[in-house]
Amino acid sequence: MPIWLSDPDTTTYLLLIVLLIAALGIWLRSRKRGAGFVVGIVALLLLALYLCDRLYESPREESVRKVQLMVDAFNSNNWEQFQQHLSHGTLVRGVTVLVLKPTFQLGTRFNAKVTVWNFDRGSVKYLTGPEPAVEIAFDAKAQALNGEMIPKHVRATFVRDADGQYRVQNFKTFNILSKNSEEPIPGAP
Repeated sequence: MPIWLSDPDTTTYLLLIVLLIAALGIWLRSRKRGAGFVVGIVALLLLALYLCDRLYESPREESVRKVQLMVDAFNSNNWEQFQQHLSHGTLVRGVTVLVLKPTFQLGTRFNAKVTVWNFDRGSVKYLTGPEPAVEIAFDAKAQALNGEMIPKHVRATFVRDADGQYRVQNFKTFNILSKNSEEPIPGAP
């Protein structure tokens, strides 16, 4: 399914809605069969776009869903569930994913809870290479029971593995305000 159908932007919807309103206005004014036919066609196009959007998950939508599943796994202290969303070739700062486990355990030892928000649709990048990949950006915050917060801006690259699922291949954390200067997560490699 093409991305522009499975994950249409707001502009596409607005364009079709404006076109539908204009066609409807012309039909109401003239009451001609041809104008009614145009209204029907535009309405069907809008319905088809909506159904494609709802029925097919785009790589960006799957990546956002996987981030939320990882947050849920972290918040419930479930490493196995968390690890399911990491690609086998995942590297963090040049080292394998196994180094994430001590960081995961450190966060759960302090009863940290993670929240994510602000998935920036404008900064999504579809990458070409040996396998399809998508890079998404979002903001995240880990908060311990003692009230200490660690906010970060995150850029994560998801790659489609052999089983067809998108999983995290790489991610970087940045200062949440500047979003440009890379900052590691405390306790992470």
